[in-house]
Formats: sequence, C-alpha cells, structure tokens
Amino acid sequence: MPSIPSALEITQDIVRMDTRNPPGHEIECANYLGDLLSDAGLEVNAYEFAANRTSLVARIKGRGVKPPICFGGHIDVVPLGTKEWSVDPFGAEIVDDKLYGRGSTDM
Repeated sequence: MPSIPSALEITQDIVRMDTRNPPGHEIECANYLGDLLSDAGLEVNAYEFAANRTSLVARIKGRGVKPPICFGGHIDVVPLGTKEWSVDPFGAEIVDDKLYGRGSTDM
C-alpha cells in the first residue's frame, strides 16, 4: 500500500502543476488526484470533456439510506496576470510558514 502524502505535500504537488486556463490542461492534476483517491479506496471516474481537460468524480459508497452529498471544486487556475511575481508562481515555496503559488488560496 502506498504511503499517504500530507495535505501540505499534496497542495505543493498540485500548485507545481501548470493548469492555467486558458488553455486548461488539467489532465496531469486530474490523474494525480484520481490516483490518490483511488489508493484511498474511492471509486474514481475521469471524464475528458476536451483535449487535456479532465473532470473527476470520486465516490464513497454509502448504505443507501440517506441522500448523497456532493462536494465540488476546480483544478484549473487563472492566468498569472500582468504584475511581476516575487516567487515562482508554480514553485509552491513556503516563506514564513505560508505557501505561495498560483491557485494556493482560492479553494
């Protein structure tokens, strides 16, 4: 059984992936998250809705006695903008106990 990375390690791994939209290109991130969820025992389905653009649906099976709950999120990020970055936007650096990188705070 593979070791489970910490939440910080997962966040750093994801921030280091360039999923800028446009063009998107979330497939690497979707595959990474899908593998983590599958390794944790969830049923995972990937849906490619455009070239290199993939959505995931992961399910924990219940007992069928209560309505399901759905959590939604996104794995793409907005463009870098016109201002100069003081750190690598895809570096996932930790400075003064804060993680910096594009997409690290909008979820």
